Amino acid sequence: MDKIQIKQIPAEYLSRVKGNVSDRVGLASKAELPEIVVSRLAQDRSPSVLMEVASRNDLTLEQVKTLNEPSRIVSMYDLRRRLFRNHDLSHECVKYLIAEEGLVESTILANPNIKAKEFIGIVKEQIELERSRYSVDRIIKSALSNRGIGNTILIALLEHIKSEHQYETLVEILVTHNESLTPRSIEWLWKQTNTRMKKKVLGIPTKLISGVTAHRNCSDELINKIVLGLEPEYIVDLFGYARMSIRENYVASREVVELLASQGMTGPDQVIKNTSIFIANHMGVVELTDRITQQLISVRNKEVQLALLKNGVLAGTSHEREAVDIMVSDSDELEREEWKYLEDSNLITEDHLVALASHRSWRVRQSVAESTRVPLAQLEVLADDDDSDVVRSATQNGRYHLVKHSVEYQRRAESNCEEMKRIHRGCSGVVAAINADTYAKDYTGFSEFGKAIELLASPEFSTFIETFSHKDRRELMKDGIDLDTLNLLSQFF
Repeated sequence: MDKIQIKQIPAEYLSRVKGNVSDRVGLASKAELPEIVVSRLAQDRSPSVLMEVASRNDLTLEQVKTLNEPSRIVSMYDLRRRLFRNHDLSHECVKYLIAEEGLVESTILANPNIKAKEFIGIVKEQIELERSRYSVDRIIKSALSNRGIGNTILIALLEHIKSEHQYETLVEILVTHNESLTPRSIEWLWKQTNTRMKKKVLGIPTKLISGVTAHRNCSDELINKIVLGLEPEYIVDLFGYARMSIRENYVASREVVELLASQGMTGPDQVIKNTSIFIANHMGVVELTDRITQQLISVRNKEVQLALLKNGVLAGTSHEREAVDIMVSDSDELEREEWKYLEDSNLITEDHLVALASHRSWRVRQSVAESTRVPLAQLEVLADDDDSDVVRSATQNGRYHLVKHSVEYQRRAESNCEEMKRIHRGCSGVVAAINADTYAKDYTGFSEFGKAIELLASPEFSTFIETFSHKDRRELMKDGIDLDTLNLLSQFF
């Protein structure tokens, strides 16, 4: 490409083209630049600018050739890798780079712009040029992950390169690395693999099963068919030991649920737990038998119980409260989202909140303090909690204003108790001095003052302070003070 002169650059871009490196890097990252500006930046001397240009999605063949010139910078390796990883390059750019540089990065074969009619030929040629098994594996993996070439071409590619691998291995790579496969293609691949493996009298590899069932486009019907066709030992191995990957939104049929409940709900605790979690998460709205319901409820695991509650299969049954109780009993491990679900669904009862308000974990107490249905008595207690986060949550509760006056009164009462205790300790130390004869002779009326000091230092006043310092006893005193306490207060005041 001929050198682009500064005078050819549009005026609005001129200052940045002539600016420092950071200005030019910023300009190179800008979308929808005029072609002449990009061409000028492709001739830049700065590696940083060239790397940014190499990532653009609108490069022409001439600009790619300019970037690939050996004389551009001292080290071309990183720049070429950036070009090879740019999946927005045109088919012509891809062919040019491979012809000029070889397969610097196999990821270039995942470029969706490669023409379908030439794709298989390009891949086969690169495989034939490689002697390293590792490099061949990378080429195959990159090619099979191409999401723009079309399912038909990818499936045809398997037949052309199967000499390099077992067919089932290639299918596993394809379904694992290419999300563009359609449900129909996935089912066709599964049938082909299944037929080939039966002819060899071999079991289907676990990785392949999981690759197919975990694919986001694998249909529920195919997953059901695969699971129902598994041997009993596969059921325990794949589900009981959590080696089975299945897409998240899969909904199992009734037959699958019953199969897993009968085959996977026996044996070690780990097997029962993992199988139960799978059933609970994927059962949809299947109507459970009493036996299966009891099996799932008996697994005291919060993930199982939460899934059952969310599915609605326990709604209106006696098991619903039991599932909530199991989750609450495991409250130390409850995530905030899980607690919020129980709260928003009105599954947390007042009894639960009362019990958890005194929980040892501050996070649990905080969750209770945030509840819109926490009883006022518990909210008042939590507003005076030892943990500042719990206190903050309680005081931010929308119902806090209903207990605010009482909370503040209790705080003042506790503060006054501490002050009275200090006075009592001080008075106890001066009782002997107050009773000295010299004071009575020198100060008129000092005997009355001495009596007051003695009263503050007396055991009765200490007992009164101790009683008043306890909130529950203080509450009783508000309803009626006993005669002795009343006499003591009348003497003091």
